Amino acid sequence: VSVGGPALGIGANIDLTTTLGVNSSTDAFRLDGIYRFNDRHAIGMSYYRVGLSGGKSLNQEILINDQTIGVGAATQTSLSFNTYRLMYNYSFYRNDKVELGVSPGLYMMQTKFNFAAQGKITSPTGGVINTTIVNEQVTLPLPSIGVIANYNISPKLQFQSRYDIFYLTIGDYTGAMFEFYAGLEYRLHQHFAMGAAFDRLQAGLKGSGEQGFNVNFSYNLAYVYATLYAF
Repeated sequence: VSVGGPALGIGANIDLTTTLGVNSSTDAFRLDGIYRFNDRHAIGMSYYRVGLSGGKSLNQEILINDQTIGVGAATQTSLSFNTYRLMYNYSFYRNDKVELGVSPGLYMMQTKFNFAAQGKITSPTGGVINTTIVNEQVTLPLPSIGVIANYNISPKLQFQSRYDIFYLTIGDYTGAMFEFYAGLEYRLHQHFAMGAAFDRLQAGLKGSGEQGFNVNFSYNLAYVYATLYAF
């Protein structure tokens, strides 16, 4: 992540885990719902959140918002992604074994970066202060296009996969993302199933202008989940 200021623009890059002690692993929450009109058409919604946080006494100087945070300063940092998603699925090929489809959609991605430091901090004018707080938030709508590939291994066991990409520039902000999802779901009952899945997401959000903001982020998530079928 990098957060700049009026004098420095985008500023210097900061590695959250190495420099600021942010945890490299976390718990995540995901909620999905889909309504299938018929064998060809369906509409779905998703919400998922990933949040990382941590603290560290700095062993090197860093620049943030044109302020120099000195060695030994105590820091607390958090970065969170809240993703809301609306999608439409069209299955152009479907039989008892295989489903192939395309899935245009819209991601609404909210990114929050919070940073606090206490110690020797030099302001852009050369003065020394004891504390500083930086809060940055950006929400971008990101249209996407995806591909669906599902395979029924048996009447009760199904392999599911999705591949989504998107890119958008609005004003001073640019967002891009790639997501891959794959999992196995076992139907225990007509209306209930259990599954496990892997999700890989890579994201980049950038803001230009006087207050620069740049986040490059990727994660791997392993899910264990339950599915309820209304009919």
